[in-house]
Amino acid sequence: MRKLTTNYLIHSMAYRLKELRVSRNFSKTDLSSNREEINNIENAKIPEKGNFISASLLDKYCDYFQKTRKEIIFGNDSDINDCVEHIFIHLVTMMFYLDIDENFNLYQNTGYSIDDKLMLSLNLRVTIV
Repeated sequence: MRKLTTNYLIHSMAYRLKELRVSRNFSKTDLSSNREEINNIENAKIPEKGNFISASLLDKYCDYFQKTRKEIIFGNDSDINDCVEHIFIHLVTMMFYLDIDENFNLYQNTGYSIDDKLMLSLNLRVTIV
């Protein structure tokens, strides 16, 4: 669950940072002399070590765009609501996910053929990812 939340936050933050930069006509080098650092952030490339964004670069974004760290990381109230909804949907999906092999009896006498049951199970599995 932690990885799911982290990935969601990183991707939404990457999108938000790129939108801020582009909307104000800033170049990548306006924010950092290391263009690759900005590319990695805007493409949501998660480093193997260290933070997704350095504290100094985060502060630079805050200064340039007159935003708080909370706003840069989590976005506005609507973005936070979207994140909570995303987490909630994944939690509920995981709670109601039933493996067809372990719960075959629940699928009996439902009007579905074996192939339909298999597709139903596969669709549930795809929803989780």
